[in-house]
Amino acid sequence: MDATKPVSRRTLLAGAATAGAVLAADSLLSGSALASRQDANVVTLQFWTNHDATDVPLFQHVIKNFQTAHPNIKIQMTSETGSTYDTTLISTHAVSGTLPDVFYNRTFATADRANRGWTVDLTPFIQKEKVSLTDFWPAELVQETWKGRIHSLPYDFSDFGIYYNKTLFDKKRITYPPADGNWTWDDLHRLAKEFVAMSGGKQTMWGVDLTPLIYSWPVPGFVLAWGGTWIRRTCARLR
Repeated sequence: MDATKPVSRRTLLAGAATAGAVLAADSLLSGSALASRQDANVVTLQFWTNHDATDVPLFQHVIKNFQTAHPNIKIQMTSETGSTYDTTLISTHAVSGTLPDVFYNRTFATADRANRGWTVDLTPFIQKEKVSLTDFWPAELVQETWKGRIHSLPYDFSDFGIYYNKTLFDKKRITYPPADGNWTWDDLHRLAKEFVAMSGGKQTMWGVDLTPLIYSWPVPGFVLAWGGTWIRRTCARLR
């Protein structure tokens, strides 16, 4: 990997985490586990998401607008906030045939769930409804595609940025990082060293906090952005 190269947005986003809503494979069909009809003209769909109380009102607002436009469809939302949503909850319901009709999907699970037949290929619906895919970043859609077919549409996009303390920069009379983003990781490293402080043989101040990099989701983006890879195409060994 070349750590001196500026990180382009396209290559970084190619490894970032996105998430979207997907249709369960049995959704809207006669064998659907959770879809129900209140009468001959109204269908109730189950929608599961994995968000806290901050985001729930936003979903409710969207649902309200959707139901106003489609009075024959009712959406019953359940917010599953547990940490086992992706690792246990979805897979358990999938193998037991009790997935909700629509559920929140993170892109690292797109290929696995599509390959197992747990999600619906949305491509024909997108074409029929003339959904404009130009509304979404290409990097998002790539991660929600399996074998050339789209299995979910983006809801949000996890991204990372670097914040700096202007007060500290001013105190040390150090020029701010370029506003156009034209700087490298080496530039960041050099700047960070300017703020390191020691006292009594111990470090009392650090120049940069890269704690978010320990999380798994953004790491592939940084590796790809630097021209690196995780595994050889032959899957022989790690680089």
